[in-house]
Amino acid sequence: MDRRFLFLIGSALVLALTVFFQTTREAEAASSAISSDIADEPPVITRLEPASDHAVIRSNSLQVLAEAEDDLAQPSFLVQIGRDLRYPDIVESDQGAGRFDRVYDVTRYDGKSLNIQYSISDGRLPDGEDNRRVNVKRTVHIESSPALAETDREPDAQILDADASRLLLLRNGALIVKERMNGTETELLEGVTTDRSDGFKLTPAGAVFLIDTGWYELKLFWWNGESLMSIPLESGAVWQARGNYIACSDAGTLHWIDTAAGTVRHIPYAYDLNFELEPGGTLLLEPSGNDGHNDDIVRYDPLTGSATTAFSYPGAPRGPVTDGSAILFTLNDGRLMKFADGTVTEVNAGTVGERRSPHKDYEINEGWIAFRKPDAGSEGQLYLQSPEGTATQATNFDSNADIHCLDGSGTLIFNRDGQLYRYDREINNSTRIAGAAGVVRWIDGQLRYLLGDTIFAVQQQPPEDTEAPAWPEGDVLTFSHATYSSAALRWQQAADEGGVSKYLLYQNDQLLATLSGTANSYEAQALSPKSTYLFSLVAVDAAGNESEKKTAAIVTVVYQPVPKPETLLYSFEGTILDFDQKRILWKQSGNNALWLYDRIDKSQVKIYEASGSSSMITKGGLSVEGVVYTLTADGSPTTYEWKNGAVVHEWEGEGQSHYQTRGLPDGKALYKVDGKTYLYDVQEGKIIYSLGGTGSVQYREHRFGGSGEQPYRIDAWYRMDGGSLYGV
Repeated sequence: MDRRFLFLIGSALVLALTVFFQTTREAEAASSAISSDIADEPPVITRLEPASDHAVIRSNSLQVLAEAEDDLAQPSFLVQIGRDLRYPDIVESDQGAGRFDRVYDVTRYDGKSLNIQYSISDGRLPDGEDNRRVNVKRTVHIESSPALAETDREPDAQILDADASRLLLLRNGALIVKERMNGTETELLEGVTTDRSDGFKLTPAGAVFLIDTGWYELKLFWWNGESLMSIPLESGAVWQARGNYIACSDAGTLHWIDTAAGTVRHIPYAYDLNFELEPGGTLLLEPSGNDGHNDDIVRYDPLTGSATTAFSYPGAPRGPVTDGSAILFTLNDGRLMKFADGTVTEVNAGTVGERRSPHKDYEINEGWIAFRKPDAGSEGQLYLQSPEGTATQATNFDSNADIHCLDGSGTLIFNRDGQLYRYDREINNSTRIAGAAGVVRWIDGQLRYLLGDTIFAVQQQPPEDTEAPAWPEGDVLTFSHATYSSAALRWQQAADEGGVSKYLLYQNDQLLATLSGTANSYEAQALSPKSTYLFSLVAVDAAGNESEKKTAAIVTVVYQPVPKPETLLYSFEGTILDFDQKRILWKQSGNNALWLYDRIDKSQVKIYEASGSSSMITKGGLSVEGVVYTLTADGSPTTYEWKNGAVVHEWEGEGQSHYQTRGLPDGKALYKVDGKTYLYDVQEGKIIYSLGGTGSVQYREHRFGGSGEQPYRIDAWYRMDGGSLYGV
C-alpha cells in the first residue's frame, strides 16, 4: 500500500518549448514602432528534437535541434534553457542553413527540472514586435539512474498516476483517465497544469486532484467514474487520500469526502492540528487542548457525526499515523509510541521537547515501522523496524533524509536532497532510485517509478561492475578544426556493458571538462594563438571504472581578428536613444514623438508627442525608475523627468546627471583607430569584436536571479545604429 500526504507532483525536468503565431500587429501604437514592409508568414517547423512532449532523457546528454523553412528569409533561432525560463541558464542564437543543433551536458540537472524554449523567426526581426515568430514548448525529464528499466510509454503525455488497470494522464492541458487494457480514454478537465497543482491520484472509484484556479484559490476535484465534482479551498490546504476517501484541512474546516458515494462533510477543526484517515474512512483527530481531553486521540465517524476515544495516554499524544491495525503517535517528551491491541508501547525514546512530524519522520504499514531517530546535534538517521520489533539503521548520511513512503513488504523509500532512495534490508544498503521529480507506486506488488511519459520498473541493486569501458580500434580522438583560440575535438564512443556514464577530458594533463556518456564532441575555448596543446580523454562507467587514456595534440593558428556576427534584435521607425535589460527609449522620425518600449511584454507607451508644438526632442535617456528627456524650442532646452505614466519634474537645461550611468566591465576596452571601433579583451590580450560601419558599440549588464538562487550577471554587447539594435 502506498500512502502519504500528497504534494505537488513533479518538479520533473521541464523543457518548455511554447507554440503561438504572431502575424498581425497587436496595437496601433506598437505598429508604428516596427518596420515591416513585406507581408510574410511565420517560418514552418520541419523537425524538432526532443521529438515528443514529456520525453525522458536517460543519458545526461540533451540534443536541442530545430529545423525550419521560410518563404522569404533564412530562419533565425533563439534558444533559452533553464529550470525557470524567467532566469535562463543558457541563451543561444543561430541563423544559417535553417537549422539549430546543439548537444548540452545536463548532468547537473539529473533528476531535476529543466525548461527550454525555442523562438524561431524569419530572421529579419527575431525579437521585435512584428517578427513572424513561432515559439515552441516542450516538457522533458532528465533521469539517468541505472536502477530504472522502461516498461510502458505514453508519447506526448505526462503520466501522473497509474495502477494495474488505469493511467492518469495530462495531455495538451487535458486531464485524462485511460484504461490500460482497451485504451479507452475519459477526459476529466481541460486547462490543467502541474505547476499549479497539489497532487493527482487515482482512487478505486475514479480520481482526485487539487489545482490552483487563480487568485490564491484552490479547488479539490474528485471523479467517481461518472461525474466530476469539486469544492473550493483556500491556498495552503493540506489533504490526504486513502481508498475512496479524502480528508482536507482548510482554514478551520476539515472537509471529508466519500468520492464513490459523493458524500461530503464539513467538520470544524483547527487548521494547525494533525489528522489521519483510517482505511474505513473514519478520522483520527487530535484534542484541541482546551476541552479537558488533552491526552485523548479521538476517532470520528463523519457519516454519523459521532466521536469516541480511540485511546488515552498521558503526555499529550499527537500526530496519529495508522495502518489500520496499530497507531503511531508522539508525546511531549519526544517519545515515539505505538498503540495496538489496547496496549501502548515505546518505539523510540526521542529528544525531550522535540516532536517528530507524522509520515515524514515516522510511518507504519502492515506492522513495519520506519522512523527517524534523533541524534545529538543532528537531524538523525532513519531506521526500519520489523513487525517482530527488530530495528535496523537504514541511512547514514550527513544531511537530512525524509520518509517518502513505506510498503507493506517493508520496502522503505526516502527522500534526500531531492533524490529518492530505496533501503534494501536484505543487504542492509540504500541505493538511489531516481530524482524526486517522479512518482513512486506499487503496481501488482512491483515497485514502479512514473516520470514524464514513461513508467519504469525499479530494479534490485545490480551486481558489481569491474569492467572498464573499451575504446574501438584506430584513431579515437581527432580534431575537426582549430582556430587561433579554439579547437573542435571529436571522438569515437567507448563501449561498456552497462553504458558509459561520462567522459573526462583533459588539457595538458589538467581536467578540462566532465561530459555526458553520449557526448562525442567538444570545443575547447580560450586557447592561445600558435600554441601546442595535448588533449586526453577517459571514459567512465556508472561503477566508476575508467578506460585507458586516449591522447592527441594540436597547434592553434595565428590570430587574425574577424568581426563577430550580428543579429538584428529590434528595428524602429526613428532613432533609439537609450536601452537597458528591460526597456528601449526611442524617438519617432521627425523628432516629435517619444516612445518607451517594454522588452519583456512587447508593449510600449508614448512618453511625449509634440501635437503641433515647435518643441523638438533633442536628448533622452533612461533613469532608474523612468525616463529623462530634453525638449528644445527656439534654442532653449527644458528637461523633464517622467515615470509611472506622468511627468513628475521639469527644469531648465539638459539635466544629463539624471540619466543612468554605465561603464565598461573590468578587463574590456573600446577604442577607435582610423575610424574603426575595436572591443579589446585586456585579460586575454585579443580583439573580440570590430566595427567598421555605422552606429556605436554599447555595453549593458544584465542581471538575473531566481527564488533560492544567487543572482548572476551576463555581459551583453550591442550595436546601436539609428532605429536598429543588434546583438553582437
